[in-house]
Amino acid sequence: VNNDLFKLNESYYFRHEKNGLLTNASGCGNDLRTESPAVRKLILDSLLYFIDTFHVDGFRFDLAELLGVDTLNYLAKGLKTHKSDVILIAEPWSFKGHIAHALKETDFSSWNDGFREFMFDYINGCGNCEGLKYFLEGSTASLCQTAQQSINYTESHDDYAWVDRLGDNAESKRKPHCMFALLYMSLGIPMLCEGQDFLRSKRRIRNTYN
Repeated sequence: VNNDLFKLNESYYFRHEKNGLLTNASGCGNDLRTESPAVRKLILDSLLYFIDTFHVDGFRFDLAELLGVDTLNYLAKGLKTHKSDVILIAEPWSFKGHIAHALKETDFSSWNDGFREFMFDYINGCGNCEGLKYFLEGSTASLCQTAQQSINYTESHDDYAWVDRLGDNAESKRKPHCMFALLYMSLGIPMLCEGQDFLRSKRRIRNTYN
């Protein structure tokens, strides 16, 4: 691992399996031990530096499940004390698990992958009115305390582009209009992936790195 923290104190800064190998729930083979006090402080100090030096408005935490709810709450408290209107967004999963429901009691908004999958099914004729009502209301019946905790989206940097999932039939040309209408009608925070507004295609390649 080409990382200064690894060289400083591998066992303190990184998580390990029982056999001594580094855990890999990030897909990068170097999961931080965010339960360690010095690691939490390092993360918070870094974020405060971005706010003070570069006037950053907020942060999205990729693979936030790896940080853990306790660490996320620690960061939220420190950041909001410093900047009360800081924007906090979590991608609520990792290769290990999913914490979307646990984020309900925090100051974080999170990506609503249920919204993404339901809207695709609904527009293709496989949804239902109860599900549509749930997502139009900001997922507050279960997932969120308030609608502003729901980041509603149908495409992100990962996985297939929206149009690549639809196919090439003539009807599919009308479906993006329906999708955008439902996205903007739904309570919560709408998110568009860069290029989705002009129906960007990834030529049906799922892995963006390819």
